[in-house]
Amino acid sequence: MSSCLYPWFASQSAASVFQGCCLTLPQFEFAFIRNLGLESAQAKRVSMPGQLTARLVTMRDFNEKDKKKKRERIALPDNPANLPAEKLSELESTVSSSLRDGYMPCPLAWKIAREADVPRIAVGAVIDKMGRRVTDCQIGCFKIEKTPFEDSEIKRLEGEVVSEIKELESAKQLTCAAVFDLARKYKLKPMDVSNEINALGFKVSECQLGCF
Repeated sequence: MSSCLYPWFASQSAASVFQGCCLTLPQFEFAFIRNLGLESAQAKRVSMPGQLTARLVTMRDFNEKDKKKKRERIALPDNPANLPAEKLSELESTVSSSLRDGYMPCPLAWKIAREADVPRIAVGAVIDKMGRRVTDCQIGCFKIEKTPFEDSEIKRLEGEVVSEIKELESAKQLTCAAVFDLARKYKLKPMDVSNEINALGFKVSECQLGCF
């Protein structure tokens, strides 16, 4: 990030610190992602000196009301993988020490599961037990919008992959795991599959970390 932006960032109050933004410069674009607790979810564009435009996307804090609503919707057991007490304690310690600003990025949660050789749902249950929020969903389910840049075109898919998406939706099997299976099968990015699902008006279910 250019040092010329530091004064602008420093001038922002805690309530306006943003979860993510896309900055457009005359010759290149880059995305800056940050996960912090905020008062409300919103998206807006602001102009900054030097022909710089930023589109800010904020994410509100995961408060007690949110935690209660999630528990009512999804009740994860404390130890869904039936891990031995020592293994579970180690996992809890790893998750706690790996949090980023109090949040757990989805890719990092997957990495923890892989390195600890435990199911992803076990990591999700620990995160849930701690009352923490998962961010940076790899298929965009936690984003206010699916595309990172305003006015950018979604890459629409066609052919067999679209037919399979529709079949899975009809069978009520359009799960998070199914999205990654389709991506591997057709050599696509999981986000491309997710974008097509979103464009079709469908919803992905059964997050592998138990978030939805």
